[in-house]
Amino acid sequence: MTHRATDPNGHGIQSAEWFRQTYGENAKGRCEICDAELALRVAHPPHTVTHFAHKAGSRCSSLEQYRHAVFNLKPSALDLENGKRLRAWVLKELYPVYLKAYSLSGRKLAWGDFQRALIDANTRGIFDYAGLEAHYLPYLLLCLYPERFHDKTTYDSIDAYFVLPAGMKHLDDLWNKKGEIKQTMWKVSHITRQSRRGAPKAVEMFTEIEAIAMDDAPFYIPSWVASAQAKLEPLLAF
Repeated sequence: MTHRATDPNGHGIQSAEWFRQTYGENAKGRCEICDAELALRVAHPPHTVTHFAHKAGSRCSSLEQYRHAVFNLKPSALDLENGKRLRAWVLKELYPVYLKAYSLSGRKLAWGDFQRALIDANTRGIFDYAGLEAHYLPYLLLCLYPERFHDKTTYDSIDAYFVLPAGMKHLDDLWNKKGEIKQTMWKVSHITRQSRRGAPKAVEMFTEIEAIAMDDAPFYIPSWVASAQAKLEPLLAF
């Protein structure tokens, strides 16, 4: 289940609660990852919030059992020379590549896990997939990572993983058909939320999805940095 969907009437990505208030309890949305129709499911307190669900039989990459399916897709072609160049480049730029993946992971990707994902990508032959560009590597490595990234706050227990777009015929469509395939990676977070202090003891379970644009910037800058900059600006005035 997910807390948001794309509005088929052109209002962009909206929350499940927005859909309920706008269209009623039988609202339909579209998955931003696989573009399939989603059905609204109204909250059943105290354990669930209003959310969207895929239809039975969905193979969307947001679903954990299918999140690695894209890596089983055969390449449309191979380029062994480009693969050699990429291997040499990643060895030379190993730590910057790790820092990009580390920042994308929310500072959760361990160095050893990064190395294992890199070896997995090599074993699968992904470096040799025709047209692969270096800046895609941190995104591919994060999505290859087999475990969930765990985090815990005062009230939330979070298990997250990263996924690539669904619906590709070949994995290399991601970089060879940029006009057709979304240049986006998604962070899928499964959240268990404890009740706030003083409230009746209860647990809510829901899923949040965050879209992350694939770019060639050296670091990923999370959205909260902008608000931090705004708060600091008057304090650093000169």
